[in-house]
Amino acid sequence: MTKPSTSSRRLEGMRHPLHLLPLMFAFAIAACSASSGGATPSSAPPSTPLVARPSVSLTPDSGAIGADYSGILSMDEIEGGCTYLQSDDGRKLQVIYPEGWELRKSPLALIAPDGSVHSKGGDRVSVNGSVANDIVTICQIGPVIRATEVLGN
Repeated sequence: MTKPSTSSRRLEGMRHPLHLLPLMFAFAIAACSASSGGATPSSAPPSTPLVARPSVSLTPDSGAIGADYSGILSMDEIEGGCTYLQSDDGRKLQVIYPEGWELRKSPLALIAPDGSVHSKGGDRVSVNGSVANDIVTICQIGPVIRATEVLGN
């Protein structure tokens, strides 16, 4: 009777072939990266932007009907600080203020184009504008209002 060689005894003793780990890893990565809707070339632009800054319009919002919006100037500490108007019905309205207006986060204040403090955190702020359906924001806390005018307090 012939005695099995040392190398064949080692192979018989291996229950988990380590040489297959890289191949299994590659299959796992491929399975995780597969999409259910078919592959999209990496050079193709996404059909919908995922994130945009609140002050950047993705497409013009022509034909929007203006309205007055108001609420308490507030801020959440999420995503580096997200400012909004807390409306009387509980909604959080994220406002894109007209050019020249600025939000200061610490302490929270709405600064007019002339540099004066128009409103402080906790004050009621009213704007005229329209809902911006063409915008996605980092904060994603409520409807985005593209203000055309900040009304007197």
